[in-house]
Amino acid sequence: MMKKYSANYSYTNHNFVIQNLTNPRKESDYLPAILIIKNLLQRGKPTLMSQYLQSIYGPIHKEEESFKKPFVLINKSNLEWNDTIKGDAENNYFPAKTFLNERIREDLSEYEFIKQLIIPEIEINQITQRNDENFRHQCVDFFLPQANLVIEIDGQQHKEEVGRVVDSIRDNHLTLSKVLTVRIDTKDLEEKNSTYFERIEQIKNQLDKYSRFLNLYKTNFNLSFAEISEEVKKTKLLPTAIIRFQVLILELLESGKLNLNTDKWQFEIKNQDVNGYENHSIEDIFEWFHHLLKLQKIPFKEPQFDIKNVQNFSNDDSIKIDFSLLERWTDQNALNEDVIYIRTDYLDLFHNRNKEKLDRINYFKLSTSKKFKYNLVFNEESDDIENLEFFLKNIFEYDKFNNGQISIIQNVLENNTTIGLLPTGGGKSLTYQLACLLQPCISFVVCPIKSLMYDQIKDLDQAYIQNIASINSDVTGAERTEILDNYSNGKYFFVFISPERFQTKDFRERLIAINSQLNFSYAVIDEVHCLSEWGHDFRTSYLNLSNTIKKYCPTINFLGLTATASVNVLKDIQLEFNTDQKNVKTLTDYTRPELEFIVINDGGNKYQEVTAIVENHNQEDNIFESTSENQKCGLIFTPFVNGVNGCFDLSNRLTNEFNTSVKFYSGSKPSNYQNDLDFEKYKVKVQDEYKQNKFNLLAATKAFGMGINKKNISFTVHYGMPASMESLYQEAGRAGRDKSEAKCYVLLSEENPETDVQTIFNPQSTYEEIQNLREQVGWNGQDVFRQIFLYQNGLDSISNELELVAQLHNTYSEAGASKVIYARTLGSNKAKVEKAIYRLSNLGIILDWTVDDFFNGVFTVSYSNFTEDSTATTLLKFIKKYVDDFEFDNHPDRIKYSTILQDSELTKLERFVKVLLQWSYDKFGTNRRESLKNVYENCLKYDDTIEGKESFKRSLEAYFKFTEATYILQHIAENNNKDISKWFEVFYDENNNFIKQDSLIDLKGNLQRFLESFQSNTGLNLINGLTKLLLDESFNNISEQRFSKSFDTISKYEVSKFDFVIDQILEISKKINQKGKIVLLKFLYKFSKTEEEKIRFAKELGDTETLLVHYNKRLKSINENIEYGFRKIG
Repeated sequence: MMKKYSANYSYTNHNFVIQNLTNPRKESDYLPAILIIKNLLQRGKPTLMSQYLQSIYGPIHKEEESFKKPFVLINKSNLEWNDTIKGDAENNYFPAKTFLNERIREDLSEYEFIKQLIIPEIEINQITQRNDENFRHQCVDFFLPQANLVIEIDGQQHKEEVGRVVDSIRDNHLTLSKVLTVRIDTKDLEEKNSTYFERIEQIKNQLDKYSRFLNLYKTNFNLSFAEISEEVKKTKLLPTAIIRFQVLILELLESGKLNLNTDKWQFEIKNQDVNGYENHSIEDIFEWFHHLLKLQKIPFKEPQFDIKNVQNFSNDDSIKIDFSLLERWTDQNALNEDVIYIRTDYLDLFHNRNKEKLDRINYFKLSTSKKFKYNLVFNEESDDIENLEFFLKNIFEYDKFNNGQISIIQNVLENNTTIGLLPTGGGKSLTYQLACLLQPCISFVVCPIKSLMYDQIKDLDQAYIQNIASINSDVTGAERTEILDNYSNGKYFFVFISPERFQTKDFRERLIAINSQLNFSYAVIDEVHCLSEWGHDFRTSYLNLSNTIKKYCPTINFLGLTATASVNVLKDIQLEFNTDQKNVKTLTDYTRPELEFIVINDGGNKYQEVTAIVENHNQEDNIFESTSENQKCGLIFTPFVNGVNGCFDLSNRLTNEFNTSVKFYSGSKPSNYQNDLDFEKYKVKVQDEYKQNKFNLLAATKAFGMGINKKNISFTVHYGMPASMESLYQEAGRAGRDKSEAKCYVLLSEENPETDVQTIFNPQSTYEEIQNLREQVGWNGQDVFRQIFLYQNGLDSISNELELVAQLHNTYSEAGASKVIYARTLGSNKAKVEKAIYRLSNLGIILDWTVDDFFNGVFTVSYSNFTEDSTATTLLKFIKKYVDDFEFDNHPDRIKYSTILQDSELTKLERFVKVLLQWSYDKFGTNRRESLKNVYENCLKYDDTIEGKESFKRSLEAYFKFTEATYILQHIAENNNKDISKWFEVFYDENNNFIKQDSLIDLKGNLQRFLESFQSNTGLNLINGLTKLLLDESFNNISEQRFSKSFDTISKYEVSKFDFVIDQILEISKKINQKGKIVLLKFLYKFSKTEEEKIRFAKELGDTETLLVHYNKRLKSINENIEYGFRKIG
């Protein structure tokens, strides 16, 4: 048996074979570790040597020029073929052997070395690297891969009509793969006539065509092993020999021919060329095992090993290996089945017809078994941190983990569904990459945008991790099928894939096949906030993503990663992943000390401000001098692609302004884009050139702001206020990734004071009210209205959406059926119809759907056995996922939904749909507007003093900070009007002391996050009002309404609960200044139940005026009573 591999530590021929491996896999406790290490060593072609090997051979990859200079493997050994080359054994007539062994030397003497490179009797499908049924098991006589040349030695049968037709079909098929076929008739071969020499000339012409490549082999062919320099042996040959021997050792361990439990391993090795690699190979493997098995809590003691270099093998019971780097394999192994042969393979490159380019042949296949459940411990007695750091250093060349990475890696390796939050530049990608590599399984990474896929693959390639691929809209047709086939066959550690792909039948079938043959470990959802933020807006596939993954990959664990997520988004993700708060892993502190935030009120003249910023940074950092050392770059975020506030227009204006190239980047093509280069190729080119510092200022939409890894951005500019605190922090956080000081500008155009901006921020405002206000304001609207335009532009009105959902239901819905749905039949488009399908799935009417045609909007939909009762039950259950105390009742917050259910002008189904739409708009639309309000109010408060800058940054970082209070607020948010004692815990530390000013500021930031999602929560609104009073901040209309509403709800509590809340408020009021106490009293008086209660409040909060009025009234009453008594006596 012969197995083929692709692996290397240096730039020599990467492909090799091991012959006479016969034993099947043997199960053992060590098997997962064996497979993990085997996969790791084959992660790239080449990949990095371990730190142990680098300590012996040097960090050869760091001398990039010499490292990447290839050394091809060849020698003058006499390759013997026994039974492979066909002929007439009975008559001892072997014309093909004659050509190979004699005629190449005689008639192609200049190219005599190709005899070492020619492979006989190779299947056509191996040459083309295509699985074509028409050519299965069909072979050619000889193939020279380095010259794309097939040589056929044709006998009599090829002269017949059928033979000629078959030959023509084969030759034409090979031509499509850029392979030339030269046919030599056996008669011409024997006679060496003119026709024969014409064929020889054809061969020579093809060899001359590839002479540049072939000359590498010619040079090394003429070298004896002794003539190869010691430097080449050390940096090229020995590293190649080591990895090949290591792969063999791991294969022997996998099959049980070697065992980690035995005391001693014995080898006999006949080295045909290189030697001295054996000990280092085994010692290095033991290093990997030591650290991995410690993490897996499996005892390990190194076996001793004895290696004998021999010329002839003994009869001992040892493992016998015939090893050569410079020779290619033949069928000699069949004569010595007890000896394992390691040889170089013939095939390295081929013409990939799917990509229409030269490509590397890759034999790598992931070795898989069941997912391993780690049990990591981080304390003084455990060395798990050190063992994890071994893999960090040996795979990624980092010494230490960043803050927050370890907890994410630990949780996911323990096979828990995990949500990881790390700040921009915190190393989110490494957490999933390391976790995936430490499992003997296959994974996938869902990515929202192509630029992020491209960037991550590029970064992995630079880390010499190459068995990765991506599937997106740029990859089409046969190339996409090839990647999917490779993924199904386990040729990638993971693929990057868009969420929309999970809604296709083809990919779902692939998942089923992978699940049955291989093993899944992790479903990584990168930039997981998009699942909620984009899913509810314009990428409906995100909303069905987790259901699809759970259905088709039932054993998989989720790992969601993002830099920022609002409480609402985080809650959405937790619901989709079906996980709780303990599996949310993040930093307690998001502080980025290197960043300075600067808000500029631009008065509507953004362009003037941005040119001043760019000019200033050019003077300081020479950003337009791309040859300068320590090159710095800038990144400008625009809200739009087109128009004066779009990246396309801005890049052109800045190019003219500074007489230098300022490029743009956007997800969609600008309306005025005029370039010979295809837009998708333009984006890749811009991304590459920007990362390589070929230009240093980029104007981009947020399509570039997510996950792109560029270290030397020294300033970012938001060309308009972003939509949320998350967007601001994530996009601004592109700067300073090298930990150098960086500036983050926000250009704010304040709304006209006469504009009713509070309608935007009012949670009670309807879609139509906001739409009308937008139309009234028109082009006079500033940053707030631009963001509202972006948001509402992707929405439809409730009435329009209701009409489409009802039409879809009435046209297609049938209980238990499967239907093909056409967007065109409904007079709509793909995006709107898919959203309508999703709405019916929320109601339990639709079970699942696939997208059959993305462009025309064709879907296959599976219906449940729904009824009116089941629809009503499912609707309530869906809403309760988000609001656990929701009911259809007459509560002021919910009465509008109950009213809709009583609307006799609508059908029953339309009522359910309208409730769903209204609730969704209230929930998600209100949250978005609250996010916008928070960022707008924070930007308005900014002042350009040192204290002002620090205060702004502090409030921004407090928004993301995780403290003990965060978890209490989470509990309060999810338990409205319950556990009221929790409300007041946030004001006290672990020693029951009242918290200090810094903690109050952090609490305020946390409250902003929670109130974006839970505007009606009584406890949160009360805490928010009290925190404002404690910080001596004034109320705006909305916060005052919410504070008042919380008192209104509290006043209706039963007496004991009411008294408890009031007592706690009065205790906290002792920390509020007198001005704040007067504000608080206004609310207490309004909801006090008796005059005595009111006087109590006045006494405790020092309201002397109210007390004076009260006592004057009492005195007056007493006097009147006395006077009345005197009259009576008189």
